[in-house]
Amino acid sequence: MSGTRINASRVPYLLLILVLVLGCSRRVWCVDGDEYNRTRNPKVVPLVASLIYSQISNLTKIFNKEITKSLGYCINDVNADLNEAFNFASNLDFLNKCVMQTKGD
Repeated sequence: MSGTRINASRVPYLLLILVLVLGCSRRVWCVDGDEYNRTRNPKVVPLVASLIYSQISNLTKIFNKEITKSLGYCINDVNADLNEAFNFASNLDFLNKCVMQTKGD
């Protein structure tokens, strides 16, 4: 009988690699809504707004070079323009109102 033969000595190594790859991969946890969405507690809104601001701030740091490269002809300082447009740095009222109006969605 002729057929494809698997070298038995490679199987444990392949299983080890598979276990390592799956073990090292990041786990993802799904969340239905946020704290404000569940409780409708207005005291949570500033916390949610600050979390949103930190995510936006992180994204502008990550994509600062790309934004400057693509839109450099009209944007000198990405962070300054973002803060000027939405005044996020000193006042999170815009985000607070947004969270309240969208009910956390």
